[in-house]
Amino acid sequence: MERFILAQGVFSTKPVILVHIDGYFVVRFANEGERDMVLCSGPHYLMRRPIIIEPWVP
Repeated sequence: MERFILAQGVFSTKPVILVHIDGYFVVRFANEGERDMVLCSGPHYLMRRPIIIEPWVP
């Protein structure tokens, strides 16, 4: 997952990747611009399978 995220663009600091117990990843970016860069650059595939990327909403 780390290689996938880092391949999406240039980041000021390395994003923090957390694995949730329910089987999904939470990625913390340094700022909203970097987050939006990844969110808007889709569609995304990981190992030839589509993945869903959504912003976290409290």
